[in-house]
Amino acid sequence: MRKFTFTRSAIIQETYFIEAETEDEAYDIIRNSPDQPVVDSEFLDWYTDDFVCEDGDTPLTPIQ
Repeated sequence: MRKFTFTRSAIIQETYFIEAETEDEAYDIIRNSPDQPVVDSEFLDWYTDDFVCEDGDTPLTPIQ
């Protein structure tokens, strides 16, 4: 039996809390440090309905 790996892209909305003095400063923080912790995420929709086969291993052949 072979094993196949499939992927599909999704649209997810992420929520971040940024502490700053101004909105412009908050934008600078999130843009320059996008690794801020996500406080919430929500699935919105599939980006595409198509699956993509990324990998398929070859079947095992018996040793003779």
